Amino acid sequence: MSVFSVPSDVTAGMFSEATMERLGRALFHSLWQFLLIAMLAMIVLRFVRRPFANLRYAILVSAMAACFVVPVATWALQPTNRSAAATTVSDAGAEFPDEDNVEQAHPSQQVPSGTSAEIEKTVLDILRKPFVDDPGKGTWQLDAHDVAVHWKLRELPQRTDVIKTLFKVVDRTVPSTMDERRLAMEFLGGADPRNLVPRLKKELENAIADPAKPFAAYHEIEILGRMGEHSRSSVPLLVKLLDSKDRVAYDAAVNALIIIGARSPYVMNDLAKHTDDPMTVYQLGRYGQIARPLGPLFVKLLDSPSKETHSYAAFSLVKSGFDESRGLSVLIADVAAGQSEDRCRAATSLAALGSQAASMIPKLRSFENDSDPHVAQSVQEAIVRIEKDDRIFTHSEEATKREAAQEASAALNPQMEFTLRMLGGDEQTPLAGIEIVATDGYGASQKKFGPFLTDATGTTLCKLPQGFYTLHLDSKKQLPWLPYENYWKDLPPPGMKSLDLRVTGLGVEKWLGGEIRETGVEPGNSADEPPRVTYTLLKPIELVLRAVDIDTGRGIPGATFYFESAVAEDWARPFDGANIGANQHRDGVYNFDSNDYKTDADGNFRRFVSDGYLRRPGDSDYGPAYGVWKAPEGYELVEPKAEVALEYPAKNQSRVEQVFKFRKKK
Repeated sequence: MSVFSVPSDVTAGMFSEATMERLGRALFHSLWQFLLIAMLAMIVLRFVRRPFANLRYAILVSAMAACFVVPVATWALQPTNRSAAATTVSDAGAEFPDEDNVEQAHPSQQVPSGTSAEIEKTVLDILRKPFVDDPGKGTWQLDAHDVAVHWKLRELPQRTDVIKTLFKVVDRTVPSTMDERRLAMEFLGGADPRNLVPRLKKELENAIADPAKPFAAYHEIEILGRMGEHSRSSVPLLVKLLDSKDRVAYDAAVNALIIIGARSPYVMNDLAKHTDDPMTVYQLGRYGQIARPLGPLFVKLLDSPSKETHSYAAFSLVKSGFDESRGLSVLIADVAAGQSEDRCRAATSLAALGSQAASMIPKLRSFENDSDPHVAQSVQEAIVRIEKDDRIFTHSEEATKREAAQEASAALNPQMEFTLRMLGGDEQTPLAGIEIVATDGYGASQKKFGPFLTDATGTTLCKLPQGFYTLHLDSKKQLPWLPYENYWKDLPPPGMKSLDLRVTGLGVEKWLGGEIRETGVEPGNSADEPPRVTYTLLKPIELVLRAVDIDTGRGIPGATFYFESAVAEDWARPFDGANIGANQHRDGVYNFDSNDYKTDADGNFRRFVSDGYLRRPGDSDYGPAYGVWKAPEGYELVEPKAEVALEYPAKNQSRVEQVFKFRKKK
């Protein structure tokens, strides 16, 4: 059985007669289309000389991309049979729209989806489809199987039920294998990263807390890395894993940290504490100019008894720009003498530097015909790579390449034009100056669009390809509004408060809490007027912590407060507001000594916060609490001595205040 075979209850409505006819025509035309593309590529390559390897590579990649785009375009441009049956009934009794008609029917006219139980059964059936390895094929089969599973899950209706079922798999509330959990986590990384990250962090915490048990959270580390910025809060846990004796866990943590913090000096500095591992020294060098402050460390590592560390330290001296001449001299000396393996490694390190090692080519040529055939081959390959500048990219450049690939992929997808409008509260105040970034997917494959800037009417024109997006709001100045919809005003705090939307071939859908919402969606009244989606944002709670002299009643500047929540395992730290434009520390690095975290001249420390910073009736005693981190200079705390839990304000009130009293030291 092929690894691409699909369960009958999923495929029943996918291959109608009209669909098969369109597919056949697309495949037939692809034969001459592929031939034409190949001939054009060959003709162009005849005029591009061999030294221009990058250009030749770009031409061939473009030809491959065209081979993907052309059949899709052929499919899309064919006439469709609109009279074909719209749905068929699955084995479980759930109705799924036929693929040909999903794009043609308006959402309000589509056939109702199956029940939650039916959707759950279908999701589990898809996950449990066994992977069958064919020894006659390549190693790509497992990746292809994973892609097929993700595609089937994405095409299912009732997204909320799909996500709920997948979280059951992740939480082990339904029986599942390790691979089924991995597939569920991979999909949720794009569909609901905000709720997935805390679960993955909990798995890591449990694994770290009991070192006596075999480590089993390898997939969790990998997926946290793939989610990139979404996983910023997991950096401290991943750093702890750098002390792990489990080599696989250590390597996975390093890779995850590099992807999450490709441009972060804080992550780099954490990695720099583990230079006993030669590959970590190599990865530090790949931070490029960011690693320049680590130059003295690289110089010290030149004296390492490990020849591998020695070579990678020299490589890093060059790559970081700290001392290029010394690093190159060390590497060419290592090529000249030593064990075969060490000499080959030094030659390969020079090759990885590309044009930075161009001055070493004359010296390398003296080893092209070395008596050691392995060294000779490594040197010959190094010279070719240096001449072509076929270097290893820095982590920052790799991140830029991923971003460019996402932009190129987006360019192949037709875009829908619509307007977004941001209003504030019940007064419907237009919110100007909001920067909106839309993201689709997660980690290395995440696509970003924007920023789109709202004008005086709170409106901005957007163009997005088809996909499911989460909107991220920011501003150059702080605004007294939360990036949450008014929809949550009178509801208990949910796990996810993201502003989502879906762009289809028919229009734009507003999504909140995992479901489509009709409120705030207006179709365009004419061909010249695009549809409009409105988000009405919530007002924050104004939280004021005051430092007061108990004897005079006057405010005292310079007091520092902390926030913590034992339930969330979020321990004593400074805190920023939750409002748009607040100074969010995405790297998890805080500085209590900064004036941003001290009371002002009147003794006030003010933040605009959401409900997650306050307790509601019935909440745990271990929820959000506040205390004094450091008393003002020359003062000592009198009361309250212990941490204080602040209650959520009564309805129609939007301010919470707590006074901390201090007395001058005698």
